Amino acid sequence: MLQKAFNHLSIPKLEPLIVPWPSNIVSIESEEQFNTSLRKVQDESLPAIFYFTAVWCGPCRLLSPVIGQLSEKYPHVTTYKIDIDKLFHGFESSGESSIISYIRLG
Repeated sequence: MLQKAFNHLSIPKLEPLIVPWPSNIVSIESEEQFNTSLRKVQDESLPAIFYFTAVWCGPCRLLSPVIGQLSEKYPHVTTYKIDIDKLFHGFESSGESSIISYIRLG
């Protein structure tokens, strides 16, 4: 009876909140792209952050908003975001429980 009373109500489907990254954050999708980006930063002495992350890495999830804020504060610095599970296959199964979060060059 209670269910019939609420049948006419439409509950909107909730979509996950996606917060866009600042434009100076580049997602690295391949090892080749990683190597090219690293060489460019080194050769041209560019300020950059290489941010290593993984969905299973708790500290990475905590650091993610900070990386976003820093990227907004310093738009001249390119941040390269690297998902280690996509780039370095099998890292999680290697027994490692943590990863280096970032490399700063320049």
